[in-house]
Amino acid sequence: MWAWEILFARLSSLRTAPGKNDYKHRTGMWVRALEAIYMSFDNTGSRTWY
Repeated sequence: MWAWEILFARLSSLRTAPGKNDYKHRTGMWVRALEAIYMSFDNTGSRTWY
């Protein structure tokens, strides 16, 4: 299983942050990738972090 699949399974409310992304990308011969992407999600409060 890929890391993205696990992340999406655990954070069902994962979404792009409104108003923060311009979706600019880096162009290249081999890879076309986003420069940055801002995400947000809802805290369920079901897990305690130490």
